[in-house]
Amino acid sequence: MEFDKPAREIISKKNDKVLFFINRSPLLKYRTHRIALGRNFCIKKIKEQFSDYPFFIMMDCDDRCARNMNLNILNKYLYNDSWDALSFQHPCGYYDTWALSILPH
Repeated sequence: MEFDKPAREIISKKNDKVLFFINRSPLLKYRTHRIALGRNFCIKKIKEQFSDYPFFIMMDCDDRCARNMNLNILNKYLYNDSWDALSFQHPCGYYDTWALSILPH
């Protein structure tokens, strides 16, 4: 979702840790390609601007996924170095298989 400039400025003033990136790439025909393009855009930004961070969190905060989060569970697994990617099961069973990039998916 792209916010108009005033909304971006309001949110950024409330929390200076929130960064907005706008991907102005041409719109691709297929939804799955658009999802991959967005994911790759985020990964590129992280590698370019935040390569010294030990990890990052990518969240989909749409009406389907925005929920209260149990930070105790997140903390329990966040500081365990036995994983390369961490994902949690959604309470209603929803899982974004397009975000998963291992065979056979």
